Amino acid sequence: MLRTVHSQNSIENWVKKAADGDQRAQRYIYDELSGVLYSICLRYMGNEDDAKDVFQEGFVRLLDNLKSFRFDGSFEGWAKRIMVNMALTHLRKRKPMADVEMENHEEVAYDQDVLSKMGADDLMRLIRELPDGYREVFSLFAVEGYSHNEIADMLEISEGNSKLRMNRARKMLQTRVIELMQVA
Repeated sequence: MLRTVHSQNSIENWVKKAADGDQRAQRYIYDELSGVLYSICLRYMGNEDDAKDVFQEGFVRLLDNLKSFRFDGSFEGWAKRIMVNMALTHLRKRKPMADVEMENHEEVAYDQDVLSKMGADDLMRLIRELPDGYREVFSLFAVEGYSHNEIADMLEISEGNSKLRMNRARKMLQTRVIELMQVA
């Protein structure tokens, strides 16, 4: 969410100025959105070096495409979508995660209360530690709110595989949370 409350007209003015090359307006957009956009990159990429690369490339793409923003939705939502797409593009370049056969899986039960007892920073660190394929699905489903059908299309996997990765990511997170709680 943009830190400062502005009318839709004000946001439109900043975006239009930035699209026309106004560096002050571009800096304003950067200052307002860089924190939330970088956190998206970090969540998907899992480490700071890759997140910084994706953020930089994504922000350049955002600025290059400002003229295509139609003002019929949230500017912040549009910017987030650019970063998610950029992160997914970079993750596809990594060694792909093998599809898991659905026949060989069993549904994993997990305790939702365990995850709710953690602080947000701790949970985000654990999410970054997930393997790429699990982190992608977990972030897209649990954080961004995409359906498994949409995730399957975005990642070019089956819907069942998306559900399986989500289930396994939850189980991994639960296991790590329990381990950390036992140490504390």
